[in-house]
Amino acid sequence: MTDIREYLARKPLLFDGGMGTYYKAAPGADCEMANLTDPEGVKKVHAEYLAAGAQAIKTNTFGLPRMAAAQMPGWEELAEAGWKLACDAAAEKDAAVFADFGPAPDTEAAPASSAYGLVAQQFAALGAKNFLFETLSSDVGIVEAVKALRVAVPDAFVMVSFAVLPDGYTREGLLFRDLLRRMEQSGVVDAVGLNCVSAPGAMKKLVQSLGETLLPLSVMPNAGYPVVTRARVLYQGKPAYFAREMGQIAAAGGDYADEASYELGRSYIAQEKYAEGAAQLEKFVAAYPSSPRCTQALSDLGLAYLNLGDKQKSLKYYDRVIGASPHSSEARGAMQSIREIYVSQGDADAYFDYAAKAGLESDLTALSRDSLSFAAAQKLYLDGQQEAAAKSLRSYVQSYPKGYYLTDALYYLSDCYLRSGERGEAIETLTALADRGTTQYTVAVLEKLSEMTYADERWDEAASAYRRLYDAAPTKTGREEAMKGYVRATVAGGDGAKIAAMAADVCGHDDAGAAALREAKYAWAGQLRAEGRRDEAVKLYRELAKDVRTKEGSEAAYYVIESTFGSGDMDKTEKEVFAFSEREPQAYWLAKAFILLGDVYVKKGDNFQARATWQSVADGYSPADDGIVDEAKARIAKLN
Repeated sequence: MTDIREYLARKPLLFDGGMGTYYKAAPGADCEMANLTDPEGVKKVHAEYLAAGAQAIKTNTFGLPRMAAAQMPGWEELAEAGWKLACDAAAEKDAAVFADFGPAPDTEAAPASSAYGLVAQQFAALGAKNFLFETLSSDVGIVEAVKALRVAVPDAFVMVSFAVLPDGYTREGLLFRDLLRRMEQSGVVDAVGLNCVSAPGAMKKLVQSLGETLLPLSVMPNAGYPVVTRARVLYQGKPAYFAREMGQIAAAGGDYADEASYELGRSYIAQEKYAEGAAQLEKFVAAYPSSPRCTQALSDLGLAYLNLGDKQKSLKYYDRVIGASPHSSEARGAMQSIREIYVSQGDADAYFDYAAKAGLESDLTALSRDSLSFAAAQKLYLDGQQEAAAKSLRSYVQSYPKGYYLTDALYYLSDCYLRSGERGEAIETLTALADRGTTQYTVAVLEKLSEMTYADERWDEAASAYRRLYDAAPTKTGREEAMKGYVRATVAGGDGAKIAAMAADVCGHDDAGAAALREAKYAWAGQLRAEGRRDEAVKLYRELAKDVRTKEGSEAAYYVIESTFGSGDMDKTEKEVFAFSEREPQAYWLAKAFILLGDVYVKKGDNFQARATWQSVADGYSPADDGIVDEAKARIAKLN
């Protein structure tokens, strides 16, 4: 795209919407982390905004000032990855890319200006020219950071946008007019604006009360007000309301009539009011044939008439899309829709003939028919029609085993199975989803899969799921819990070779957690002991015996003492038993140690002391039903 200043001199610039609420429509990883863990998911959101007509997109880096202020390791890599993803997505549409920064905390130790400056300089080094400081409740640190930025990028375009409540004040109690005026008077900011917090109607009133501004004004309201449900943030404002209010805001400026006309038509399409949408878009195409939105409007008309059942009109408008812009993404979408129409009519040859005449034969293998199928299934799912959604999603998964939306389809389908109590099908679907590699769903899927397979005693599957969860978990606690599950599932499976391999694996990871390391070594030692490899087992038991407060530690210490007894060194065994008793071990293993001490006295020929030792166990130990008392009495009886 040309310089933003030159572009704004001719027409308004249409931005994308929020990344966070869109990307996190289903539970998943933190948004900025997805730049590294789910780059395709982030790029998909960028692409969908661009396909909807956005002329500028924001990098997925809203939280970086906060991360930089907290000195979070790796925020620079998130910046670089977010910048590359946005640039790659924007390149196809020649759209502008803005380095996006949310608010930074301001403390004496870490001023906001420092955090803003660090992140802005990082993007300057990556080649950014356009910068957006957004969703701010105050202007603390902004001017200082922008002044420093301009040293590195003198021609930078900087926009500063504030989150303002309907009463005109930010959450920090600052009046929006004062904030905008200070930015205008700073001499270093290129555009000012309002975003987030307020819905279109409320923001329209704020803009109308503002009067004329000295700098270009951006307006980015919420789509209504947020409601949180099932870990999703939804905005209840209807498309028609959003388009109407935005149209009125635009009309107040006098240069936005074409955008308002187009958005009104699109709002009808979004509400599935296809007749009204078609009528409005036909007016738009007739009135504004040179508008950059015209090609997209023709595509929307093709969709509208397809949904109205008029396939001939639909073909007419899709054909116009290809004629107007044959190498655009809209043309690729039109070709896909034309193919669907011909195939639905049972006349694939007609489609091949059309494609040949259009000169787009090379696109035939790349075109995908899966999007409409998935969109229909997704709508049923989001509308809560669980049974119908499951049927439609199953059909999609079977028909498009390599479909573009297969990951989303599997996630939705697993949720349907979980809600209907189809446990086996849910596990099968979650397994298929987990096998697709890292996605925005990976952590949530592996958590559920490991929990369910463990509860169903499917030990090998549970161990595998827990092990993969360890690799995917973003937190230390999550990794430790996953590794503990891995150990317990493997041990429950009872396969000696797998237990040994698991233990070696766990012991090779310093962040496996104390519990997992202890239980893994304990299981490994037990396996070695069962195989008669007692010397190897004792080495592990000595490590575990350092902490006898745990079950594993007490048992391990006993086996070390037992090994000494087996070597024939009775004096050393006696000393080890008394030393063990002073460390407050668990009662069961302490009693076992004293029974062994009685055996030591027998070996030394001191039957009196042996009987007294065993009698003290029989008289003083409880509970009486776990075998300890019986074992002590049996020793006494044998001695008699």
